[in-house]
Amino acid sequence: MDIAELFDRQADPARMSPEERILIAALDCIAESGLAATTVRSIAARAGLNAAAVNYYYRTKDKLVEAALRSAWTHVADDLERITGAAETPGEAMEAAGRFLLEGAFRYPNIIRAIIVEQASLGEEAVAFLKTSFERLGSSTQAEADLGLGTALLLSFVVFAGIAPAAVEALTGADIRDEKARDTLGSRLAPLFFRSQGGQIED
Repeated sequence: MDIAELFDRQADPARMSPEERILIAALDCIAESGLAATTVRSIAARAGLNAAAVNYYYRTKDKLVEAALRSAWTHVADDLERITGAAETPGEAMEAAGRFLLEGAFRYPNIIRAIIVEQASLGEEAVAFLKTSFERLGSSTQAEADLGLGTALLLSFVVFAGIAPAAVEALTGADIRDEKARDTLGSRLAPLFFRSQGGQIED
């Protein structure tokens, strides 16, 4: 798994500071084994450093995990802004957002779960950011509660898709292991959840 792509750079440890190598190693370990199974020792081994070096830069596992997940989330948020900003209409932006979020959950389920579910403060920030993003894309006639519910439904679905892809396939009939099928399903998500709340996305 190449977590370095979250940092928009080649996975070349020689070009990275020790702090960056540790962050990428932490994300690698979380992506592979989940947050609970990730240890300072496993992160240090992945980074090619000793545990004392990891502790020197980040002091505790909690601080390291928060820094790593915050770095990942920053890149996710920046990419989402870029993708939706490039769309020509709010409807296209909504479709692009759904595709992007579903793809991220499918490729990095443990990272998404750690950000949204397991790190309470970061999860709250992520949810607030996404709700604000969808408020910009949604119809001005949609109530704030409807936008909040739509955001909650969309996030719940993409996290569930990452954690239990077989269940999503059974429910939707879409083979989400297939990239084209994921793209099609993702493009339907945001419009479905937000239109279902009574608002219209104007094209």
